Amino acid sequence: MISELGPASEDESASNGSVSEILAALQAAPHPQRAGLLASYLRTQVGHVLYLSADAVPMTQDLMTLGLDSLMIMEVIAGVSKDLKIKLYPREVFERPTIEALSEYIALEFDRDASAAGDASTPGDLSQPGGLRAHPNTWRKPARRIPGIVFLLSSPRSGSTLLRVMMAGHPDLFCPPELHLLPFSTMSEREQTLGATYLDEGLQRALMELSGSDAAATREVVCGLVERGAPIQEVYALLQERAGSRLLVDKSPTYAIDRENLEHAEELFEGAKYVHLVRHPYAVIESFVRTRMDKMLGLASQNPFFLAERIWTDTNRNTLEFSAAVGPQRSHLILYEDLVKDPRRTATDLCAFLGIPFHEALLRPYEGRRMTEGIHAQSLPIGDPNFHNHVGIDAALGEAWKRVRAPRALSPATVQLATEFGYELSRENSPSNAPADSFAAIEEGRL
Repeated sequence: MISELGPASEDESASNGSVSEILAALQAAPHPQRAGLLASYLRTQVGHVLYLSADAVPMTQDLMTLGLDSLMIMEVIAGVSKDLKIKLYPREVFERPTIEALSEYIALEFDRDASAAGDASTPGDLSQPGGLRAHPNTWRKPARRIPGIVFLLSSPRSGSTLLRVMMAGHPDLFCPPELHLLPFSTMSEREQTLGATYLDEGLQRALMELSGSDAAATREVVCGLVERGAPIQEVYALLQERAGSRLLVDKSPTYAIDRENLEHAEELFEGAKYVHLVRHPYAVIESFVRTRMDKMLGLASQNPFFLAERIWTDTNRNTLEFSAAVGPQRSHLILYEDLVKDPRRTATDLCAFLGIPFHEALLRPYEGRRMTEGIHAQSLPIGDPNFHNHVGIDAALGEAWKRVRAPRALSPATVQLATEFGYELSRENSPSNAPADSFAAIEEGRL
């Protein structure tokens, strides 16, 4: 799959090192032998964290019954990511809790790379679980709206982690990792959807920062909110109260996939402001597929190319139309390419929009505590997993899209929207040469 997308972009090449022994063996082995190689490798990895020999780790027993907990899973995932150069997510392990199932699954993932680009049997259906869609049938309009916060809206893989961390350095802002609150009515509903993932950790990380408490103490707070089904508006109010005079910023890239999420924000808040971050679709699609975001979002049955494109288009079209509805006083557009090319000017304009003074810390996102680590030492970073591969704002990333060779032409809807943002496209994707496909055709299984 990655080879279909052309050369690796900078955020990948920064983490590339020598090929591990297991990866070299997998690349050289015929497909039928890969599962066996992976099984031996995984038994060694799991045995290491459980202080067992590889032979003592059974092939078909549920690893959780051996004592493998969530923190140990994160340690195994870290090793797999380093050795196999593949992004594995906790959800994938929990759903395949035996060595046999997990090794066969990872082997199939290597095979999937060769076929996904041309597979048209799995259209981009976003109705499956994953926390992407709003849940308006459960929403209850609050008795009153609370003071407005700032929403940072973008499609996934658009550079929102960089912008969030820049904003987290401003003394007048409290900008935690993804909160994933807005699609839900209550905390119990949120737990039902996100509990099997690590997408719920952003809220806990925010509470750790605000209270100075550890992961165990803040987990009790979150569990208490879940147990009594606390309304989502109450959780936002709690964060606002603890943030004091700082303006709360919610950066959760899945919100704008559904326009109803944005309407929900208007029901909860008085005068909320919206920052719309956009990145070139080629760069977003390449990064989405390479980091296997479809797996993290629980949409593994979807064609990742179609899914990435549709999410980019839906998210940015929804945000653009919503921004027009709320007006320029409460909406602000930022192009990622401008952000990394001229961060001072972009940050100055953003501060003016938010009504706060410019601060030099915005330009030094890798300095100080900015909530870029997980809730545990072994936890995945909350946000962009490649953020720590850099040491500063890299202007070259704004040109990454030029090195992407897309495996298929973009749909007319995507081409039109990209053109509205002023993006250049390859000749094959110019408006006059755009293919006659559409998301409707994808949904009907014709593409």
